[in-house]
Amino acid sequence: MSKASAVPLVTGAFGSQSFDRSRPVKTSDSNTGFLVRSYSDPHSGGPAARLRLLDALAADYPSVQRARCVRCGRVQTLRHRLDDGRACVTCYSRQHVETCVRCGDLREVAWRQADGGAVCPKCKRRDTSFWQQCCVCGKSAPVVSRRDGQPFCQNCWSAPLHTCTDCGRDRPVCSYTERGPLCKGCYHRERAAECGECGRVTANRRRDRTSGVLVCERCWNPPVLTCVDCGQQRPCPRGLRTGEPRCGSCCSRKRPRRTCARCGKVQHIHSRLPLGDVCSPCHTKIRRNTAPCAQCTAVRPLIGTDAADRAICGPCAGDAREWNCRRCDRFDALFSDGLCPRCVAHDRVHRLLSGPDGHLRPQLTPLLELLDAESDPYQILLWLYRSDWGSLLGRLATDHEEITHDLLDTFPSHRKHVQYLRQVLVTAGVLPARDEHLDSIPAWLDTLLAAQPPHIIMLIRPYASWSVLRRARGLSMRRASTPSVRKYARSRILIAVRFLNWLDEQHLTLTTVTQAHVDAWLDAGTHTHHRLRDFLRWAHSRRLAPELHIPWLGSGRSEPGDILDDHERWQLLRRCLTDEDIPLHQRVAGALVLLYGQRPQRIVTLTRSHISTRGERTYLTLDRHPVLLPPPLAAIVQRLVAAEPFGRRPIIRDLAPVSELLFPGARPGACMDYGRLTHQLNTLGIRVIPARNSALCALADDLPAPVVADLLGVHINTAVRWGKLVKRDWTAYLAARTDSG
Repeated sequence: MSKASAVPLVTGAFGSQSFDRSRPVKTSDSNTGFLVRSYSDPHSGGPAARLRLLDALAADYPSVQRARCVRCGRVQTLRHRLDDGRACVTCYSRQHVETCVRCGDLREVAWRQADGGAVCPKCKRRDTSFWQQCCVCGKSAPVVSRRDGQPFCQNCWSAPLHTCTDCGRDRPVCSYTERGPLCKGCYHRERAAECGECGRVTANRRRDRTSGVLVCERCWNPPVLTCVDCGQQRPCPRGLRTGEPRCGSCCSRKRPRRTCARCGKVQHIHSRLPLGDVCSPCHTKIRRNTAPCAQCTAVRPLIGTDAADRAICGPCAGDAREWNCRRCDRFDALFSDGLCPRCVAHDRVHRLLSGPDGHLRPQLTPLLELLDAESDPYQILLWLYRSDWGSLLGRLATDHEEITHDLLDTFPSHRKHVQYLRQVLVTAGVLPARDEHLDSIPAWLDTLLAAQPPHIIMLIRPYASWSVLRRARGLSMRRASTPSVRKYARSRILIAVRFLNWLDEQHLTLTTVTQAHVDAWLDAGTHTHHRLRDFLRWAHSRRLAPELHIPWLGSGRSEPGDILDDHERWQLLRRCLTDEDIPLHQRVAGALVLLYGQRPQRIVTLTRSHISTRGERTYLTLDRHPVLLPPPLAAIVQRLVAAEPFGRRPIIRDLAPVSELLFPGARPGACMDYGRLTHQLNTLGIRVIPARNSALCALADDLPAPVVADLLGVHINTAVRWGKLVKRDWTAYLAARTDSG
């Protein structure tokens, strides 16, 4: 720095008295060295003129550091002097605390009584002797500010508006800078920086006490200390600087309770609106449920009332807060950083779906568009913080260039969040659709065979691929697969693996096993061991094993003994058709079980396309031919078709193919879980197996087996067995039908 450039700075910092002859400036070597060291030393010692000189030099020379508070270490205006240096106003006040004579807490001194007793700021605000009548509302309240000598209370005071230098809007000033005034949003955006842990750009950062880096609120872990209120060792986010740590629960209990102006309940107050103090649930309802304003008729959040006690919006109520999103200019209750909830949700989802370089993955663009178009922004924001599948999606987008079904198969398939993520990606068009019940078996098979010896792998892999899966896929081409298909396919493979392991324990091979060994295996296990029959038949057909016999599970099947009597069946059916207290979907499902003997696995797959209307008649297509529904059942079925989807709404709203489902599930694009429907029917007193047996007995008694098979979609052999059970001879009917055809 040259002498010519330093003289104006020194003159401005020390003032003219610094060069007065009557008060000469000492220029000893020690003072000169102290001044030179000040350029790079942020210590706050020395006179106030030194601090002003550092501020002036730092504006033009980045190597010069401004003085910092000796307590908090922040660069602020240091107006007070402590023993070891200068401190900001906040730290100075915390160093000069006394016990309040009214509340007994150790706090800053706001006022002293006549006897010298210290009174804290909170108790002073509660003292009605300091209250004055507000010049706007006329209520007696603590004076927050004065304008032209007139007192204002907290509710009526509004900070003066100035034009923000960055955004150009008229808003209350948060900070005055060299460029001009800044509003709160622009001020925090200037201070935004990356989190030291997750890399998220945010203005709200804290210093992690373990690593010493600045982290965002989500990555910051409060220290575990002894709470001064409850005395327990818990994370304490508050009171760290004052030496009075408090846990989150105690902080919540200390919040004052007031009467909510909307619901009338005494609760913790979330916000103060023109209509009065509002609790958190009511504030959420006001923000989400927009309605036409009684004065301007604009659809907005109604936060105030007029003289006629009609709900009005913020501008009509005289509220000076900003309600327009700074990006889309949408009038809404702003959520964060001057943005509406939809824009905030878009930014956070975009960040979640982006790679390490911050650019959105092209593969995930349809998902982002789908979330923007179809989803509730508040639900999206909750999903970002609470969803396991959302966290998994973020990790996959960061660590992998492309998301595929094979990549998802590397995660445990029984985890529900993995299944949900796969369904979301298929619904959004990111991944191609596949038969999840069958296509997930190869990955499961690889995991199963990874722990088996080579000779077992050589037998099980071709058996699973060319026998079990081949037949299952052929069946799925004729009828949609269900979870039972996957269950029984896995069961056959597992039984074969267990049998081969048992042979190894007995020092036998598949070629040396005898019927006696197979019988011993069957006797030692449950009836599921009979499913080994399929594997042994396959092995014998390929000359890998001798001909061995295992009876079919259904060969010894006896007549069903658990059947509802007709009186109880008709009572339950009448309840399903008339009881309005039962959910509509349960009434329809129960009636289909009691009247047509349908399985819950089949009921949950019904869509609106299965329902047809011809005049005043309603038909339900269960297989190849439509079934005419009785008028009472047709009425509730039509109500279910026209009703909104029941249950929990998924984060991605139903699209065209999904909205066809009469029994939608929580996952987008998937039907309701049939096990859950079965549990609901059993809770109502409709036991599915006895009810279905009773319905099939009644139908087999009234109709011949071919008609039952065509109408209900059951196999012809099943229909014949039910006909034999009820002992009804339909030979004459079939002969007459053949002659007429």
